[in-house]
Amino acid sequence: MKKEENSCSCSCQKCVRLCICNPGWFTPKEAQAAIRAGLGNRLMCDWLEPSSEAGNEERVYVLAPAAIHREGRMAPEFSFQSRILGTARKGRCTFLVLENAKCAIHDSGFKPLQCREAFGCWENKKWPDNFAIARLWNTEQGRSVCKEWRASL
Repeated sequence: MKKEENSCSCSCQKCVRLCICNPGWFTPKEAQAAIRAGLGNRLMCDWLEPSSEAGNEERVYVLAPAAIHREGRMAPEFSFQSRILGTARKGRCTFLVLENAKCAIHDSGFKPLQCREAFGCWENKKWPDNFAIARLWNTEQGRSVCKEWRASL
């Protein structure tokens, strides 16, 4: 396995909370590499609802590390109210090791873009947002990687 280019990590409470609440999204290329390395059964299929900001009229499906008990499945559905109130939580990332608050795939080269670049303790940092990542998935390549994932299970 290859070493991450950005090997910065943090196990402070704010950063670990990101891993406990909502696993980050892969780019299609990252997800494909993880699938081909045998990690497909530790991923889940998430999505972005139709959005003028992302330019999609239908759901855009994306792959992410699975929340616990969602391995090889769809991400959980949320009520409209929980999305509006910001209380929607997918659950703890399957790769978060609670004993040391570290990511099991941090140094593997398979850590998703959002996870590598999102730090809860960095104030005013612009993270890769769901809209930007969903645009990468709203392509033939993205749809192909989702099909490859389903076939790998």
